Amino acid sequence: PGYTDTSKRVRKFILDRMLETGRAPHVGNMVRALGLSRVEVLNSLQELERGRCLLMEKGTENIRMFHPFANITTAYEIELEGQRKWHGE
Repeated sequence: PGYTDTSKRVRKFILDRMLETGRAPHVGNMVRALGLSRVEVLNSLQELERGRCLLMEKGTENIRMFHPFANITTAYEIELEGQRKWHGE
């Protein structure tokens, strides 16, 4: 799907954090790091969710899944170069 430039920036930031830390960033972290407003970040997350790029935890501002990664503990652990820090969906 075609995403706005802002949503592409948010998506890349989330991916970078997932790869670096194994966890999705919180909205406040994205606001500060990207210099965006909270509304801009939340609108981007909604756009990314509509495009099935991620799944938000219902009723919260937390990312549950960022395909193919899970931001929750699952039975599927992903290991790369002997380092296990991701969960898959």
